[in-house]
Amino acid sequence: MSKFVPCRTCATKEGPAKGYYFVNVEGSTFVKECDCHKKWVAKQRLTRKLVSSNVWTTPYSPSDYVGELSRENLQMLQQYIDRFEDKFKDKTVYFYGGNGTQKTTVAMWVAQSLVKKNFDVYYTLMETLTSALLPDYNNQNPLREEILRRSTEADLLVVDESFDKSKQTLYKSGYHIPFIDRFLRERIDVYKKATIFISNIAPSAIAAQGFGDSLQSLISRNVQQATLLFRDVYINNCNVIDSKGIFR
Repeated sequence: MSKFVPCRTCATKEGPAKGYYFVNVEGSTFVKECDCHKKWVAKQRLTRKLVSSNVWTTPYSPSDYVGELSRENLQMLQQYIDRFEDKFKDKTVYFYGGNGTQKTTVAMWVAQSLVKKNFDVYYTLMETLTSALLPDYNNQNPLREEILRRSTEADLLVVDESFDKSKQTLYKSGYHIPFIDRFLRERIDVYKKATIFISNIAPSAIAAQGFGDSLQSLISRNVQQATLLFRDVYINNCNVIDSKGIFR
């Protein structure tokens, strides 16, 4: 966390501590908090919430998006942010596209925006979620209960690298599938909580990746009208690439 640096105006005022100064009202002395300290406290509080949600703290806005092929996704997601409470808090959305198409970056913007609006958001990799769902008889994962609690309670759960066998530990026996299936089915169908999946795999190819027909049916059924295709490859659309910039 950053240290508070008072602005020029309040830095010259006498007070008991940085960010606070004395004021005299009708002969009585009071301590008042300066506006720049209030803003700093609010920023620190937001940063802590973002960190605890596994969400990037670096600000992002639609103007930072690179490319034009899938820019309309941001317009739709702005509606998602603005009307999350009354329209989208029970909806599942699927971000689909190749590597480097800014899927995760855009999801982080959505997550940041909802955290700022005081919704409970949690980001995780599907591998991490799956590991937490499996029984841990030897207590090798001390964070397991916290991951499960946050993933269950979050108003919005963002699951990255979803349904990709190249990024998952999969058992040939299919041992893992019932645990993932039950969790997602309860979250999506029973508790009806918002979930965003980020994936290089199309919903129609989930079973072929080793996750079974039941999971493919669950996801496909819920994202029929909410699959956003991302086609703008960030590195190909950058206006300026300074390959030696880090050394300057």
